[in-house]
Amino acid sequence: MSVSSFPSSGDRPANSSRERELRLELEIQRARMTNAREEFEREEERRLWQQQQPQSRPTDVHASVALPRMANDNDVLTFFNTFERLLQMHNVDKSQWSMRLFPQITSKAQKPLRRLSTEECKGYDKVKRSILSYFKLDANSYLTAFRKERRTGNETYRMWANRLFQCHYRYHRHCLRLYLICKRRFANWIFFGERY
Repeated sequence: MSVSSFPSSGDRPANSSRERELRLELEIQRARMTNAREEFEREEERRLWQQQQPQSRPTDVHASVALPRMANDNDVLTFFNTFERLLQMHNVDKSQWSMRLFPQITSKAQKPLRRLSTEECKGYDKVKRSILSYFKLDANSYLTAFRKERRTGNETYRMWANRLFQCHYRYHRHCLRLYLICKRRFANWIFFGERY
Protein backbone atom coordinates (compact mmCIF):
# COMPACT_ATOMS: atom_id res chain seq x y z
CA MET A 1 0.00 0.00 0.00
CA SER A 2 1.11 3.47 -0.68
CA VAL A 3 1.45 6.16 1.91
CA SER A 4 -1.36 8.18 0.29
CA SER A 5 -3.91 5.40 0.94
CA PHE A 6 -3.65 5.78 4.75
CA PRO A 7 -5.93 8.39 6.26
CA SER A 8 -4.13 11.42 7.53
CA SER A 9 -5.06 13.24 10.68
CA GLY A 10 -6.67 15.98 8.56
CA ASP A 11 -9.14 13.49 7.02
CA ARG A 12 -10.44 12.28 10.36
CA PRO A 13 -13.29 14.87 10.71
CA ALA A 14 -14.40 14.15 7.13
CA ASN A 15 -14.55 10.43 7.89
CA SER A 16 -16.47 10.95 11.10
CA SER A 17 -19.05 13.10 9.31
CA ARG A 18 -19.30 10.44 6.61
CA GLU A 19 -19.73 7.82 9.33
CA ARG A 20 -22.48 9.92 10.89
CA GLU A 21 -24.24 10.18 7.53
CA LEU A 22 -24.02 6.44 7.03
CA ARG A 23 -25.30 5.76 10.55
CA LEU A 24 -28.21 8.13 9.99
CA GLU A 25 -28.98 6.45 6.67
CA LEU A 26 -28.83 3.07 8.39
CA GLU A 27 -31.24 4.27 11.12
CA ILE A 28 -33.62 5.63 8.49
CA GLN A 29 -33.57 2.32 6.62
CA ARG A 30 -34.19 0.40 9.85
CA ALA A 31 -37.15 2.67 10.66
CA ARG A 32 -38.56 2.16 7.15
CA MET A 33 -38.20 -1.61 7.45
CA THR A 34 -39.88 -1.57 10.87
CA ASN A 35 -42.77 0.50 9.48
CA ALA A 36 -43.09 -1.80 6.47
CA ARG A 37 -43.07 -4.89 8.74
CA GLU A 38 -45.75 -3.35 10.99
CA GLU A 39 -47.88 -2.40 7.96
CA PHE A 40 -47.54 -5.93 6.59
CA GLU A 41 -48.58 -7.41 9.94
CA ARG A 42 -51.63 -5.07 10.10
CA GLU A 43 -52.64 -6.07 6.56
CA GLU A 44 -52.23 -9.74 7.42
CA GLU A 45 -54.39 -9.33 10.53
CA ARG A 46 -57.01 -7.43 8.51
CA ARG A 47 -57.04 -10.14 5.84
CA LEU A 48 -57.42 -12.90 8.44
CA TRP A 49 -60.21 -10.97 10.17
CA GLN A 50 -62.06 -10.52 6.86
CA GLN A 51 -61.77 -14.23 6.13
CA GLN A 52 -63.37 -15.02 9.48
CA GLN A 53 -66.31 -12.66 8.86
CA PRO A 54 -69.41 -14.18 7.23
CA GLN A 55 -69.84 -13.12 3.64
CA SER A 56 -73.19 -11.46 2.97
CA ARG A 57 -72.81 -11.69 -0.80
CA PRO A 58 -70.71 -13.91 -3.01
CA THR A 59 -67.27 -12.62 -3.88
CA ASP A 60 -65.61 -13.48 -7.12
CA VAL A 61 -62.93 -12.32 -9.47
CA HIS A 62 -65.39 -10.08 -11.33
CA ALA A 63 -66.51 -8.07 -8.31
CA SER A 64 -64.45 -5.09 -9.45
CA VAL A 65 -66.07 -4.80 -12.90
CA ALA A 66 -67.22 -1.19 -13.27
CA LEU A 67 -70.74 -1.47 -14.65
CA PRO A 68 -72.65 1.35 -16.32
CA ARG A 69 -75.54 3.00 -14.50
CA MET A 70 -78.80 3.73 -16.23
CA ALA A 71 -78.58 7.51 -16.38
CA ASN A 72 -82.02 8.17 -17.80
CA ASP A 73 -84.99 6.14 -18.92
CA ASN A 74 -84.81 7.33 -22.52
CA ASP A 75 -82.01 5.05 -23.70
CA VAL A 76 -82.77 1.65 -22.18
CA LEU A 77 -81.62 -0.27 -25.26
CA THR A 78 -78.16 1.26 -25.17
CA PHE A 79 -77.89 0.61 -21.44
CA PHE A 80 -78.73 -3.09 -21.84
CA ASN A 81 -76.39 -3.43 -24.81
CA THR A 82 -73.47 -1.90 -22.87
CA PHE A 83 -74.30 -3.81 -19.69
CA GLU A 84 -74.43 -7.19 -21.47
CA ARG A 85 -71.29 -6.57 -23.50
CA LEU A 86 -69.29 -5.63 -20.41
CA LEU A 87 -70.38 -8.76 -18.55
CA GLN A 88 -69.63 -10.92 -21.58
CA MET A 89 -66.18 -9.36 -21.98
CA HIS A 90 -65.38 -10.15 -18.33
CA ASN A 91 -66.81 -13.70 -18.61
CA VAL A 92 -69.28 -13.17 -15.78
CA ASP A 93 -71.66 -16.11 -15.40
CA LYS A 94 -75.13 -15.25 -16.70
CA SER A 95 -76.72 -16.49 -13.48
CA GLN A 96 -75.18 -13.45 -11.74
CA TRP A 97 -76.32 -10.85 -14.28
CA SER A 98 -79.64 -10.02 -12.64
CA MET A 99 -77.93 -9.59 -9.26
CA ARG A 100 -75.57 -7.08 -10.88
CA LEU A 101 -78.37 -5.37 -12.81
CA PHE A 102 -80.55 -4.23 -9.91
CA PRO A 103 -78.23 -1.58 -8.42
CA GLN A 104 -77.54 -0.14 -11.89
CA ILE A 105 -81.11 0.66 -13.00
CA THR A 106 -83.28 3.64 -12.15
CA SER A 107 -86.27 3.52 -9.82
CA LYS A 108 -88.61 3.79 -12.80
CA ALA A 109 -86.98 0.71 -14.33
CA GLN A 110 -87.32 -1.14 -11.01
CA LYS A 111 -91.07 -0.49 -10.93
CA PRO A 112 -92.09 -3.46 -13.15
CA LEU A 113 -89.81 -5.76 -11.15
CA ARG A 114 -91.93 -5.34 -8.05
CA ARG A 115 -94.55 -7.56 -9.69
CA LEU A 116 -92.06 -10.41 -10.12
CA SER A 117 -91.39 -13.01 -7.46
CA THR A 118 -87.94 -13.43 -5.96
CA GLU A 119 -87.31 -16.53 -8.06
CA GLU A 120 -88.34 -14.71 -11.24
CA CYS A 121 -85.98 -11.84 -10.37
CA LYS A 122 -83.06 -14.25 -10.39
CA GLY A 123 -83.53 -14.89 -14.11
CA TYR A 124 -81.87 -12.15 -16.14
CA ASP A 125 -83.90 -12.77 -19.29
CA LYS A 126 -87.19 -12.52 -17.38
CA VAL A 127 -86.05 -9.30 -15.67
CA LYS A 128 -84.90 -7.75 -18.94
CA ARG A 129 -88.10 -8.74 -20.75
CA SER A 130 -90.15 -7.21 -17.94
CA ILE A 131 -88.25 -3.90 -18.10
CA LEU A 132 -88.39 -3.72 -21.88
CA SER A 133 -92.12 -4.44 -21.96
CA TYR A 134 -92.69 -1.75 -19.31
CA PHE A 135 -90.91 0.78 -21.54
CA LYS A 136 -92.81 -0.64 -24.54
CA LEU A 137 -89.60 -1.73 -26.24
CA ASP A 138 -90.69 -4.64 -28.37
CA ALA A 139 -89.79 -5.87 -31.85
CA ASN A 140 -91.36 -2.82 -33.49
CA SER A 141 -89.27 -0.40 -31.46
CA TYR A 142 -86.12 -2.35 -32.38
CA LEU A 143 -87.13 -2.22 -36.04
CA THR A 144 -87.76 1.52 -35.80
CA ALA A 145 -84.38 2.02 -34.09
CA PHE A 146 -82.72 -0.03 -36.84
CA ARG A 147 -84.29 2.04 -39.57
CA LYS A 148 -83.32 5.32 -37.88
CA GLU A 149 -79.65 4.36 -37.45
CA ARG A 150 -77.30 6.64 -39.36
CA ARG A 151 -73.52 6.78 -39.47
CA THR A 152 -72.08 9.60 -37.41
CA GLY A 153 -69.18 11.78 -38.54
CA ASN A 154 -66.32 10.11 -36.67
CA GLU A 155 -67.70 6.58 -36.88
CA THR A 156 -66.10 4.14 -39.31
CA TYR A 157 -68.23 2.00 -41.60
CA ARG A 158 -67.15 -1.07 -39.68
CA MET A 159 -68.32 0.43 -36.36
CA TRP A 160 -71.59 1.50 -37.95
CA ALA A 161 -72.14 -1.98 -39.43
CA ASN A 162 -71.50 -3.52 -36.00
CA ARG A 163 -74.02 -1.17 -34.38
CA LEU A 164 -76.57 -1.99 -37.10
CA PHE A 165 -75.94 -5.70 -36.66
CA GLN A 166 -76.51 -5.44 -32.89
CA CYS A 167 -79.79 -3.64 -33.45
CA HIS A 168 -80.78 -6.16 -36.11
CA TYR A 169 -79.83 -9.06 -33.83
CA ARG A 170 -81.97 -7.74 -30.98
CA TYR A 171 -84.89 -7.37 -33.38
CA HIS A 172 -84.74 -10.97 -34.61
CA ARG A 173 -83.35 -12.80 -31.62
CA HIS A 174 -86.79 -13.77 -30.36
CA CYS A 175 -87.25 -16.10 -33.28
CA LEU A 176 -84.04 -17.94 -34.13
CA ARG A 177 -85.22 -19.32 -37.45
CA LEU A 178 -86.28 -15.90 -38.66
CA TYR A 179 -82.99 -14.51 -37.38
CA LEU A 180 -80.90 -16.98 -39.40
CA ILE A 181 -82.89 -16.20 -42.56
CA CYS A 182 -82.60 -12.45 -42.03
CA LYS A 183 -78.91 -12.66 -41.18
CA ARG A 184 -78.26 -13.57 -44.82
CA ARG A 185 -80.35 -10.57 -45.92
CA PHE A 186 -78.42 -8.32 -43.55
CA ALA A 187 -75.09 -9.55 -44.97
CA ASN A 188 -76.36 -8.82 -48.49
CA TRP A 189 -77.41 -5.36 -47.38
CA ILE A 190 -73.97 -4.66 -45.86
CA PHE A 191 -71.99 -5.98 -48.85
CA PHE A 192 -74.24 -4.97 -51.73
CA GLY A 193 -75.95 -1.90 -50.29
CA GLU A 194 -79.46 -3.34 -50.57
CA ARG A 195 -81.89 -1.78 -48.14
CA TYR A 196 -85.05 -3.73 -47.34
